[in-house]
Parts: sequence; structure tokens; C-alpha cells
Amino acid sequence: MHFRIRKNIVQLVRTTYDSEKRRPKAQVVGRIPLVNPLISDELKALLTPDEYREAQVWIARQHRTMMLREEFAAMTLTETLAQARRWFQRQSDTDFAGGVATEILPELKAFRKSINRVLD
Repeated sequence: MHFRIRKNIVQLVRTTYDSEKRRPKAQVVGRIPLVNPLISDELKALLTPDEYREAQVWIARQHRTMMLREEFAAMTLTETLAQARRWFQRQSDTDFAGGVATEILPELKAFRKSINRVLD
């Protein structure tokens, strides 16, 4: 079993050997959302016990990795913001910097709301 991430979906893929074509055949057994990766009872019924355990381990690993990435991002944000500020100071008159700034603003507004909730 392997797992394919497609946008916001994780595909659970079973690979079997096709003796007629003499090559492996990949079959998508089911899909789970990436944000809340819970295996439904219907999907669990389609998986072997080993595949189910493998999926549970994969989900746990992915969740832990995401949590560590988020913590690392929060812990290094001050340094990252300082570097970005210095870059913008050097690039302030370019169209590229304007495009980057336009992409940052919505996330910055949402981030400020989150920070204000923590501080209140």
C-alpha cells in the first residue's frame, strides 16, 4: 500500500501484480481528506488488517510531521520576518516584490487575528 497526496485528498493505493500483463497494477482503494484523515468504516472494510495498520501509521506520521513543521514555523517566525523585512527594503521598487507583498497580505491579516486571540 502506498499513499498519494492530491491537493486536499490522500489516495490509498494498493499495488498488485497482473500476471497477464506481467507488471504491477495500482488500484485506488479509497480516499480520505488530508486535513482530517480519518478512515471511514466503509473504507476500513475494503482494507486488509495489515493495510489498515499501515494507513494508521502513515496518518500518525503525517500528523506528527505537520505539527512539527507548524511548531518550527512558529518558533522561527521572528527570524523569518526579519529576513523578509530586509529583503523587502532592498526590493521595494520592483514589480516582483509587489506581487509577493500582495500574496502575503491576506495571510498576514489572518495571522494577526490568530495572534490577537492568543494575547486576549
